[in-house]
Formats: sequence, C-alpha cells, structure tokens
Amino acid sequence: MTSLVVGGGSIGQRHARVLSEIDPRATVVFVSNRTDLDYPTHLTIDDALEQHNIDYVVVANETARHRRTIDALVSADYRGVALIEKPAALGSDDLDLTKFSRIGVAYNLRFHPLLQELKTRLGDEKILTVEAYAGQALDTWRSDRPVSEQYSAHQSRGGGVLRDLSHELDYLTWMFGRAVGVFALGGRIAGVTVDSDDSWSVVARTEHVPQVAFQLNYLDRPGSRFIRVVTDKNTFHADVLAGTLSVSSGSDTQVESFLIDRDETYRLMHLDMRGESPASVATVAGARDIDSLIVTIGQSATEGRWVTT
Repeated sequence: MTSLVVGGGSIGQRHARVLSEIDPRATVVFVSNRTDLDYPTHLTIDDALEQHNIDYVVVANETARHRRTIDALVSADYRGVALIEKPAALGSDDLDLTKFSRIGVAYNLRFHPLLQELKTRLGDEKILTVEAYAGQALDTWRSDRPVSEQYSAHQSRGGGVLRDLSHELDYLTWMFGRAVGVFALGGRIAGVTVDSDDSWSVVARTEHVPQVAFQLNYLDRPGSRFIRVVTDKNTFHADVLAGTLSVSSGSDTQVESFLIDRDETYRLMHLDMRGESPASVATVAGARDIDSLIVTIGQSATEGRWVTT
C-alpha cells in the first residue's frame, strides 16, 4: 500500500508519520517543493502517480490550494481513496468526485474518545445550552517559523482562526445538528496576523439545541479547549486539553480521564478512512456545510445581524 501526502508542512508530516506507524511496511511519498523531507518527494501529482501505485492520498497543503489539488487528481484519473485536510474549501459544487473510491475530510476531533464519550453520554437527554471554546496564541502554534511566514496569518492562503479551528464547527454540528441561524462578532481584532481573522464570538441555534455559543481565537495563553453542555438532568464539561469529562448532577460530580497521545485521533481517523465499512469521517457534503457556515458567520459580522442559514 502506497500513500501520497500533498503538502510538506507540519500537518502533512504528521499524516506521513502516523501512516508510517500504522503500517511500517507501507510506502509514503510526498508532493512538495521541500527538499528536506525524510520521504521520497515529487514536485507534481502527475509525477508521483506515474512513479508509484498510489491508493491513498492525503491533501494537506494550504487551504487555498485544496481545490486545485483535487482537480489535479481528477484530471489524472486517480480512482483511490482521498482525505482532505480541514476545511475542505472546495468552492463551487460542480466538482465531480465520483471517480474516487471514497473521499472524506479530516476533522479528526470526531475521533477523540473524550468527545465520543460525551456524545454517547448525552444520549436522549434534553439539551438546553452549549458553550464551546478554543483559543491558543498563534505564535505558539509553530515554533520553528515566525507568524508572518505561516499560512494561518494570511487570508489569501486560506488562513484565519475560523478556518484553522473549524474543528469546533464540525463537532458541534456532528453532536447537535446543523446551525439554522447565527449572530457573530469578530474578525481581525488583535492584529496578531498579517491580514487574516484572529478572534470570533458566535451565538447560534442548531437543529436540536436552542442556544449554542462558541469562541475561537489566536490569542489565549497558555491555550484552552473545552465544551460545556447543560441538559435538563446534568451539566457536562469536557476539557479537551486536560482530557477530562466532568458530569455534575446536583451536588455530585464525577470525573473521567481520557488521556491519549496527540497522534491517536489521526491514527483512528486513517484506520476508519481506509477500513472496509468506514462511517465516522466527515463527508464532503458535511464539510461543505461547514464552509457555508464560515461564510455565514462572516456575513453576520459584516452586516451586524442575525443570519438564517
């Protein structure tokens, strides 16, 4: 089995490392203009497909290049499995994806056992309110490069915290249904990027929950990521960074730990994606909903009003 990773940045190298650990006998190759990668590297997709019998592709280059990469795979008549890093950002829906044997989008937090347990524990409880938060100072994300050189800091390269942390949009949708309306404040408010957005506060209503609020930012030190759900019976607090789930009912609070290696969600996602009966990886249709939600959030902030989706 041979996997192709398109994009030699930190996330592309993570995918390659995880794939190599899953099957040390398998081959992993890159499409990148870098010359310092510890894997066979090609400059073009056509060259990689011509020289290797590739059956799995991970699209992990800059968000703004995702559509061109998928177009190149379609043009090359690639018919294997493909996984696109989040957000999909595929643009118009005129793209024919039927040649792929399967295609998904890498919202790996779906595979965190903490969030999976939370989703299971919520069960049939009546959910009243949801609060989610994800924030971390951008200059601590990639210590090997200054912020000005990172794609996250550039709007034209598909950067911005709303896209970088769209994991929250995905898992909120996965747990509580599609957003049916939003009101948002945010954008580039702290100036920590070159020109991309760095902080958002959003209130939404979803198909199954009347009140959902979430904040995303490139600002928080030392960083925090959690989701708090209040039901008619319990209060759930899932701290993703600490790996703990607290469940409170009256004066009684129970705490469970879900500490995992940082690569584990990626490993589980790849195994699911490449399995015979995968069911959990985000679909392109679902990822398009997230892309549309990102646009709607921006529209709400620009127009200063509640926007129905």
